Parts: sequence; structure tokens; C-alpha cells
Amino acid sequence: MAELSSDFWRQSAAEPGGFCWWYLDLTDEAGNGLVLIWALGLPFLAGSRRGLPARSRPALNLALYRGGRCDLYLLQEFGEDQADFTDASGSAVLGRSRIDVSEKGEDVRVRVLLDEALPGTKERLVAQIDLRGPRLKLSGPSAAALHLWTPRVVGGPASARVTVGSSEWQFDGTGYFDGNASPVGLHAQGIASWRWGRVNLGERSVVFYDLVETDGSKTCFVLEARADGSCRAVEGAELRFGPEKSGLYGLSAPRSLDIMSSESHVRCQMQRLVDDGPFYQRFLMRAEEGGVVGHGVYEVVSPHRLDVPWQRPFVRMRTHSLSGERNSSWLPLFSGPRRGRTGRLLRSWLGSHP
Repeated sequence: MAELSSDFWRQSAAEPGGFCWWYLDLTDEAGNGLVLIWALGLPFLAGSRRGLPARSRPALNLALYRGGRCDLYLLQEFGEDQADFTDASGSAVLGRSRIDVSEKGEDVRVRVLLDEALPGTKERLVAQIDLRGPRLKLSGPSAAALHLWTPRVVGGPASARVTVGSSEWQFDGTGYFDGNASPVGLHAQGIASWRWGRVNLGERSVVFYDLVETDGSKTCFVLEARADGSCRAVEGAELRFGPEKSGLYGLSAPRSLDIMSSESHVRCQMQRLVDDGPFYQRFLMRAEEGGVVGHGVYEVVSPHRLDVPWQRPFVRMRTHSLSGERNSSWLPLFSGPRRGRTGRLLRSWLGSHP
């Protein structure tokens, strides 16, 4: 692993098909929480194979989970002139939202203020998210030469407060923050399968990374991060995935995992499939080791399935575009709070708002 340099960041943002995204998640003791992604050239948008420079497609994605279900969702694409990504840190302004990533000594802090419109309603999504923790002292294997993966904070204290009108969600727990960047499109990197997850277990967090390339070669490792920010690759660690099960769109993923080494045995169970698509799945995960129970997030990506033409209308149904592209008439059904989506859709079709 390595730090994301300014030169690599600029190259990834400028090259046709390149991308830069920053990822933050938070889980509490009950397994509730959220995932926030902000990006240039997010590969999961419709049209990601068109080869546009990443900087021309800023985007923001928030998914909030409560009770094992996705309770709120927003995927928003901005025009190039509506966003400002200042440097490789991940600090950015997107529309009326602001994300500040700062370092002071060995500590990293991510402060997020969201203020976004929701399709089909006059209400706005307003959120405050805060994550802090020691910057990881990186010493371990690289993910791939073309794809730079840079974990920054693992298992730091995090909090979030999200409101939409009179509805409110509030979480306090542990968080994770990383970045990904490449000047080459994700679909063109020869990756057949990419499985990643992280779980917090008291004073330590475990991150696993399992990548299979189209030629059959594998990159697999486990990282252990401590509360002081120290991070190491666990020597001789083995990932034993359980039987796979297909989702609605045919993508398969294991629903259990044993992380084995001479030092520990972490048993992971994928409790809820909270995001299911033809190229991407996200699970809420429960883990146990020696009586200590923790929660985290697990994701599966099949990059060669990205942006296949038949998928694009379905992805656009979930994407709120502020870049001038026409939005799908079905968008209010997939965006905003889970409760009330059908009503918002009908009001949108009838041309009225509350």
C-alpha cells in the first residue's frame, strides 16, 4: 500500500476512464450505520465505459442502514462546474455539501456537511458526519499496480446525524475511511472478482482484501489495525469463504467467512444483503472472535459486469443527475427515505409536490 500522491491523483482525474473515489462507513453496536462515497468518475455510474475524464463526472452516494434494511439512499451526479476537489486528501465541495479531510500530527479527521435536494419532494437531506482516528501507519502489500487502494482510518470513533424533514437518524460507533484511484477504468483492469470487508472487534479492526484477476491470479491479504493507528499484514492469514448464494441479478457471493491465522480465528456472517445489483453487492456483517462481537461492512464487485448496455436504464433510475442529463421518471421510487417513496413517485408523475 502507498499514499495517494498528488501526481497520481491528478493523472487519475484527467485520464479518460480514470477514477478517484473516497469511501467512509460507520457501524454502531447494533449493526446500523451508513456508507458515504464521494468521487470523480465513479465507475458504478451509467456510462462509465464512455471514457470521459473522471473530473467531468463528480458524484456523491449516501446509503443509510437501520434494522437490517436500507432506510435512505441517494446517488447524485453533479456537473463538472458544480464540484471542487481540492487535492488528493478527499476534501471536496459538491453543490451545497462540503467534505473536509484534515491531518494534525498523526490524526486524521473527516468532517462532512451534506445539504442535498431529494427527487419528488421539496425536503432536503441534511447530514453531519464526523470520523477521526490515527492515520494508519501503512506497511503491507499493494492491492494492484494500476489500482491504488489507500486505507486511512480503521476503527476510529464516528458519529452521524441525518435529517429529512421531520425524520431523523442518529448513529455513534466506529468508522472506516479509505481512497481508491486509477488512471485506468475499473472494467479494463482485468479483475474478475473483488471482495473486501472490514469489521471492528473492540480495540482492533480487521480488514480483508481478496482479488481474482481474469487470468486466475490472486491477491489476498488480511490487515490488522490497532487503536493507535498501527497497521500490519497478518502473516499466513487465510480466507475461507462459505458457500455462495446468488442475488436477484445473478451476482453470487459467499454468505460466511472464516479469517484464519496462527494468531486468531474470526468468524464472519453476512447478515443482510442491503445492496444487490448485477455488478455489486453490499452486506452488513457480524463477526465474532473469542467472545468479542463486532460489526462491519462487506462488499463484492465484478468489474467486468460494469456498465453493460442493458443495465444503464436501471442505474439511471437510481441516479439523480444535476449535470443536465434527463432524470428517470422512476427516480423518486429509489431515492430518499424508504418510507413514502411510492407517494413521492405518484406525486412526481402527477406533477405536484407536498
